[in-house]
Amino acid sequence: MSKNKTSTTKTTNNKRTTAKKTATKTTTDTQTSKTATNKALATVTKTTNSKKQETSNNKCYFNKSLQFIGLILVIIAVNFLSNQYIFKKDNVNEKIAKWISKNPKAILESVIGMQKEQAETQQQDMQKNIGTRIDDLYNRKDSPVKTSSNTDVTIIEFFDYNCGYCKKALGSIEKIINTDKKVKVIFKELPILGQSSEELAKIALAFNIIAPSKYFDFHSALMKSNARTADAAIKIAETKGIARAKINRILKKFEAKIKAEIDLNRELSAQIGIRGTPAFLVGEQLFPGAVGFETLQQAIKQERQKN
Repeated sequence: MSKNKTSTTKTTNNKRTTAKKTATKTTTDTQTSKTATNKALATVTKTTNSKKQETSNNKCYFNKSLQFIGLILVIIAVNFLSNQYIFKKDNVNEKIAKWISKNPKAILESVIGMQKEQAETQQQDMQKNIGTRIDDLYNRKDSPVKTSSNTDVTIIEFFDYNCGYCKKALGSIEKIINTDKKVKVIFKELPILGQSSEELAKIALAFNIIAPSKYFDFHSALMKSNARTADAAIKIAETKGIARAKINRILKKFEAKIKAEIDLNRELSAQIGIRGTPAFLVGEQLFPGAVGFETLQQAIKQERQKN
């Protein structure tokens, strides 16, 4: 009887020891997994930051890089796996964390692929939206234009006078106008950079109401200047032969009309997927950012081939 009791006690002690070892091992595995996960996340973060430094933005855009999505996905995935008993049992979460640590570029490549797919889908949606707003985009009489007789292709530019990339893009537009007399350019005032931009856009639209044939000269001068206030813009208008008093009178008389033009441009830009300035339309093809002369020239050539 004593032997049986002793045997039972040993068995119980062995079970307790085994359970304790299992619990200790589980805790150790979890800690190891968390350490590996932290290393993986640090590696991905480092690679992401490196990638961001290599990428330059040629647009005045508000959207931030979507590459942080990759980091978020990693956090969600690894944390989820670390909380699942089935994966703890076989240390799968630790293996995943180690794999991520050794292959951070694979995460970034996956995110970049996702971005590309989203961009293609967005582009298709934008194309559809452009087709539904042709009249407002191309045939609105209140929009300033630079044109000549017998034009066969039209470019639309959405811009902000305080946008550095818009100022840079002016050279390409001037070159197109000077070298191709069959191109019409429509200017869409899109003040997105604050109150100063709003004031400058209103002065420009008032100028266009007074002297539409001189608009492009004024537009170019204002874009090349460092003007940030209505007063500074009016001084430029005066150099083009338009009196200050007349500008102020038009601003007051056509306040609603000018505001409606700006509001419509904002509506159009949002509907066709423009997220910043500058942005160009050639036919129904959208070109975001400060594209160069050659890009616009090629787009014009393609549009002519359609006609």
